[in-house]
Order: sequence, then C-alpha cells, then structure tokens
Amino acid sequence: MTFVEVLRSARQSSGAAYGNFVRNHSRVGVHIFLEGPDDVAFYTHFIELENHVPIDEIHHYKCGGKRGVYEAREKVTKYVLNHNLTARIIVLFFVDKDLSEILEEEYSVEPDVYITDYYSIENYLVSEDMLLRVINDFFHSKDDETLDTEEIRRKFQEELKRFHQLMTPIMAWVISARSHGDRPQLDNLDLS
Repeated sequence: MTFVEVLRSARQSSGAAYGNFVRNHSRVGVHIFLEGPDDVAFYTHFIELENHVPIDEIHHYKCGGKRGVYEAREKVTKYVLNHNLTARIIVLFFVDKDLSEILEEEYSVEPDVYITDYYSIENYLVSEDMLLRVINDFFHSKDDETLDTEEIRRKFQEELKRFHQLMTPIMAWVISARSHGDRPQLDNLDLS
C-alpha cells in the first residue's frame, strides 16, 4: 500500500469521523455515521425524502466499515452527552447486516443504529419493485405500451437467480474464510 493509499484510507476511519464530528457538531441538523462512500447517497436521500430534512442539514461521516461505525458511536455518544447536544442535533448510525447472523458476530442493537434487513443497502436497490419503479418513473411505461413489463420482470427474475447461483460458491468461501478469522477483501474481486 502506497503512502497516498494509507492517507486515503485514514480519511474513512472511526477516528477521522469522530474528529470531523467534533469540528462540525455545532451545525444544526442530522449527523449520520456510515460505513463507506456508497452509503452516503442512499441514506442521505432517504433521510431527506422520508423525514423532510433539507439536504444541507444532513452531515455525513464515513467510518470505514461496520466496526468503525460502532467505534465512532461509542465516542460520539459520550461527546453528545458530555456537551448536552441532544436537544440541538440528531445523531444516527447506519450499518449493513452483512454476514453477522451467519457468523454469529455480536453487535449491540441500539435505538440510534439502523441495521439493514438484507446483506447490504444495495439489496434494497436490486429488486423487482425497484426495477419496475425505474421503468415507470424514467421511461413512463404506464403511458407507453411499447415496453413489455412482464417480459422485463421475467428476465430480471431469471438474471437475479443466475446471479445468486454464481455468487453462492463465492459467499460460501467468504463465510468459511471469515469463520476461520480471515478477512477477505471483497472489493478486490472482479465479478465481471
């Protein structure tokens, strides 16, 4: 790992997230702590739309993974309580379920921590309902009868099943490796 890569990865750590929060805690709004960069758009958009929070009042901190989010939570929660900030700001933490249940990993369930129901947030985006919503919203298929949504739905189900079949041996390997204490880097896998 080059020095530049070390510095880049340090930007996404529980320590960096906590330091940024301490510098920004006076900003009114919702402060959210996330695993990584892919989570920002998903949760920011969700909080903005579902809770009617203006985008400029959502402050995000990337913690470099689930463990980082929990480490940041421990520090941030103490800081918020010690400085009586609970009336002025909202602090929330978001993590993926990952393989925690299968590997019997213990993570505390807290009211300010949201844990996905599925493996990761991406699983909320890759669904038949989401596909049909995109088709309706972007291609206006309700007004345009040229799109065969039943064929699209069938093809999506077929390809999703194929994806699951292809991923089964990879995920079995990951579970085996993790159960033996190894930490395989899934970001390094070329799934193409």
